[in-house]
Amino acid sequence: MRVWFGLLADALIEVLQNNAELSLASLAVPRDATVGATARLKLEVSLPPSSLCASAATLAALPLPSGDDLGLVVARKLELRWPGHPEKPRFAIFKNLTIVLEAGFGTGRARLEVSGQEILEVVEARQICGDVPDGHPCVPALWIGSPCNVTKAAVQRWFLKPLAQGTASLRLWDPDLLGSRPQRLEMAIRAAKQLDVGLLGEDASDGAVLVVRGVLRQLRVDIRDAEGEALGMVNWAALNLKLRSSYPGAFEVRESTTAARCGHYECICHTPGIYRLSAEMQDYPGGTIYSRVLHVHCLPEFDVVFKNIVVMPGQAFELAFTGGPPRSDDRTFFRFTSSAPDIASIDEGVGLVIALSPGSADLSVQLLERETRREIARAGAHVTVGIPWNASIGALDSLAGQADGSDKGLVLRWGGPEALRLRARLWSGELELTPLLLGMASAQASPSFSAESSRKVYKRALDMGHPVVEAVEAAAVVAQRTAVDEGLGLAPDTAGAGAAFGVRCRFRWSSDSSVVLEPVGFGALAVDVRMAPASVTTAGEEVEVAVQIDCPLGSGYEQLHLQAKRMLPVVQPLQLLTPITGVCAAAVDASSLLVPSHARLPLAFNLPRSHLQVDVVGRSIQLLETGDLVELETGSELGDSSLRVQAIDSQLVPAMQISVFVRKAFAARIDSVPSRLPLGSSALCPLYLVDANGQTMALPSNFQVDVFSSHSALMAEVHRSSKGTSLYLRPLSEGCALLSAAVRMPDGRRLPSDVAEICVVRGALVGQGQLLLQPGSRLNLDAEELFSGKASAGRPPLAFSLRLAQLGYRSLEETAESLAAEVAAVLSGGLSSPGHGALQVRMVRARWSVKQEQGELLLGAEVDLQVSARELAEVAGRSAELGLRDLAEVLWTYQDVQPNESLRLLDFGWGVRAIAEEPASSSRCGGCCVMSHCRGCCGEDSTCGDLSTLDATAGWHSLQPRIVKVEGPRVTALALERGVATIRYCDGIVTADIQVTVAHARQLMVRSAPEGGPSPALVARKIFSNEANSAPMQAKFRAFREGSLEAEEFLSDPFLMQNFHLQCNPTEAAMLEFFNFQASGDACVLTAREPSVTALQRLSPSRLGLEASLPGSVGGGIVLEWPFAPQFRIVQESQLLASGEVCATLRTSQPEATVVVWTGGHSIQADLAQIHSSQGNVSVEVRPSHKGPFVDLRLVWHAAVESGVSEEAGQI
Repeated sequence: MRVWFGLLADALIEVLQNNAELSLASLAVPRDATVGATARLKLEVSLPPSSLCASAATLAALPLPSGDDLGLVVARKLELRWPGHPEKPRFAIFKNLTIVLEAGFGTGRARLEVSGQEILEVVEARQICGDVPDGHPCVPALWIGSPCNVTKAAVQRWFLKPLAQGTASLRLWDPDLLGSRPQRLEMAIRAAKQLDVGLLGEDASDGAVLVVRGVLRQLRVDIRDAEGEALGMVNWAALNLKLRSSYPGAFEVRESTTAARCGHYECICHTPGIYRLSAEMQDYPGGTIYSRVLHVHCLPEFDVVFKNIVVMPGQAFELAFTGGPPRSDDRTFFRFTSSAPDIASIDEGVGLVIALSPGSADLSVQLLERETRREIARAGAHVTVGIPWNASIGALDSLAGQADGSDKGLVLRWGGPEALRLRARLWSGELELTPLLLGMASAQASPSFSAESSRKVYKRALDMGHPVVEAVEAAAVVAQRTAVDEGLGLAPDTAGAGAAFGVRCRFRWSSDSSVVLEPVGFGALAVDVRMAPASVTTAGEEVEVAVQIDCPLGSGYEQLHLQAKRMLPVVQPLQLLTPITGVCAAAVDASSLLVPSHARLPLAFNLPRSHLQVDVVGRSIQLLETGDLVELETGSELGDSSLRVQAIDSQLVPAMQISVFVRKAFAARIDSVPSRLPLGSSALCPLYLVDANGQTMALPSNFQVDVFSSHSALMAEVHRSSKGTSLYLRPLSEGCALLSAAVRMPDGRRLPSDVAEICVVRGALVGQGQLLLQPGSRLNLDAEELFSGKASAGRPPLAFSLRLAQLGYRSLEETAESLAAEVAAVLSGGLSSPGHGALQVRMVRARWSVKQEQGELLLGAEVDLQVSARELAEVAGRSAELGLRDLAEVLWTYQDVQPNESLRLLDFGWGVRAIAEEPASSSRCGGCCVMSHCRGCCGEDSTCGDLSTLDATAGWHSLQPRIVKVEGPRVTALALERGVATIRYCDGIVTADIQVTVAHARQLMVRSAPEGGPSPALVARKIFSNEANSAPMQAKFRAFREGSLEAEEFLSDPFLMQNFHLQCNPTEAAMLEFFNFQASGDACVLTAREPSVTALQRLSPSRLGLEASLPGSVGGGIVLEWPFAPQFRIVQESQLLASGEVCATLRTSQPEATVVVWTGGHSIQADLAQIHSSQGNVSVEVRPSHKGPFVDLRLVWHAAVESGVSEEAGQI
């Protein structure tokens, strides 16, 4: 019998083998067969030929076999998938969680066999959450694609629940899939044991990483099992993984927002600082596993200062950047590169750029990690090197320059308070040279680049804001100091030296005589332009300003000479000068006026009335013409109106619109009343009105004003002028007074006013008469309490500052508190009257101070103290307040008898300084004439006079600055040369003068001198000696002008430090071997010293002579003499023995010894304490020596008995 196979659809399945003997057929599916296509396999059976059979009859008798066919379907090979596929199936052991295993393709009738059922359990699908009705227990599943792309395709799946740790073998096969073999899968179940977190691609073995603010960084999470094998991301959610930041608002940790990294984590820093990053997850069967803590250092944004830079050949500058770590950080470093080194070279390590030739280049700076060379951040700038072929004059703009030359609308305001500031602008084609770098080069002070401080130069300039010239000047000061400190001026480092001095451009400004030019900055890059006071130029005309520019370019280029001119139209803007509510014209609000009802107010402008047209819009006001003035009149009607003022002739002067608000006056207000006023000063306090809302309004001229003072110590008068109404105050004697004012309106209504308390006190320097100073002497001007301002709650305390020349063993705070207590005790003792208690002195703050004395730096402290002026007066039994002079005189009176530790360390040469706070300005520019606060107010019409050309410091200025100069920041006056000068204080409210005579001291008198010393025994005997380690002795003197008049003595006090050039010398040069002679202020200080061995060969002087004199003194000075006995010294083998050393040793074998004593020729008496009588006795005999000013002490041990131990016989 033969079996034949055939296909009905042979295009899909091919019969590869037809074996009749085996009745088998091999089938193959072509690769291009369509999945799902069907075919039928046909089976035919035939009988063999009868010739082959032994019996043909038998064969014929057999029934013919029937054929058969089999339906076939083309299917894909069975594929397995699991969570995390295609990674190895390695999972952590979970609590009550199943792992989904899917079998795709095949026939859908695959079977699963688990070998290791103690490790994995197959859970029925009906128990899985999602298929179980709500409220019934279920088992969650870890699906394919977790956690981001979960898929639940219609495939055959099994749910495997881990039961224990281990490795389970899975066998999966499809019995209906012809030709398929069973698939095997090893699934490992392990407990998670290790957790680590860090930045992706970065090794943080030291537990710290660097990031930059605003830069998104990917995080790396590493979870491993007990065998050290990694557990994939699919396990993270099941393990309840959490990443934590110590400050989530500043350092944010979140899941990745990119699809490619779904399920991963990333971090971003929002605020610079140091933060902690950590992670945690659940441990099986219970507990929590924590990662190490990663310290993340977040740096500020990293960027260069200037993005586009334009320079000329030869310029050197630093590629300055902001953010990032300091250059001293050993974990990072910076690398600078240039895309065209032949155009602009840059030092790779320090960022020094040198412009070499015309062209452009891209500069970059990288922030790199030192160990890994990993780039943390990068920033760059574009530099253009060009030769400037033209120049122009423009207004100040940004530090980086402008892209074009448009600069319109510049006018010169005639009579304006502020100058017009212009600067030179250099152009290379259409690009302007960067102003900051040009100004630095002009100032000869580009920064040094070898220190961190160089970066502060540009930061200082940027912090200055819009005024480029002040920014350059401030930066240049820092740069010059840095260059000097680092020796760049003469350093061999040519690159550093070139950076320190750079290209030096010069700007020479010029104009006609009608304009005043004031160059600004070291290199005069800019200029202040203002009209000259006597200028004949009128509004509408033009003035010319020109600048000549000379720049030496780099090597190989010629000297550059450029010139620029600018025509400036002169404009006189309209200004409303009156009415005002204070004493300064600048206090006028030109846009609005608040006036009371029933008022008449004169209006004054900076142009004559005949040149103006004034129109009224509204019904509540009207204008009255009174000659050259125009008055504003209001009635009883309240409301809002306006004035339109415009010049008749000029088209360049813009019109002025003034809003006028008529309101009901509510009260009168006295402004800027000083709390204390020293004798010899005066004050002019503005008086104005306020409405119900507290808004200020001018006091009309038709309102009646009366002023009252409750005490004769203070005189008060009403002062009216075109600037308004003020109260003139002049102190007459010490005391406190209440000041008030009464204002009566035309309708008879009386307005209430403030009541202010003013205490008249003795001034520290004001009111002390003519002060006599030597050149070099100083006055503590800041000690005067002259600032005026708004009244505050309660009386202000006396605030003053003392300096300790050096600190003791205590800390700064303890020393300051101790000083406050000791000052309180001294003030209580020096001022106290019977029946009054102790005084409280409060320490406000303390700070270190450094003083250089005789070549040494002494570390001391400045201590700010406060005491109630009222309590000070009560302790002294006074009804009025005491001033700072009363307090200081008590401290200085007790300076020679101070029993307290801290007070003995006071620096009396520094004196007493006030620590008055910054003056509080009034509501309408009180204190305006303090030029550093309100410069625009100080015009010739102010109460201070013409201060526009004076160098005022905190209100103080010298009328004769050649003789006496006022300087800060602690306001002092320095006497310069002989003459008479006036030092004036004026802040627009308070005015005071100090009269000073500067002369040379020519005569001396003794103030105090010691009678002997330094020990009390020597004082009693009125003998001086050079005892070792003794306290210095001093003789004080008084200095007088030539003529020896008592009234012409040069006096020092807590606020006046005379500059004595005292000369202290011995009358005999030999005395220099025994004392150091030094001058300290008005005293000669004698400090004992050890004489040299050479001096011991001579007789000592018998008298100590001191000659004190002044340069050019009459009669050669003063000579003081005292008896002198030197400190005796024991000499042994030409060496001096120190006190306490052994001078002789007696033994039984050598019971005698001789001690040589230097006496300087003086007689000597020696005593010796006796030893125990059982050992004999020791005698001493004094014998003259033939070797010079010495004596011999002969020591003899009589009846010597040896005791076996060394014993001190006694002291000589």
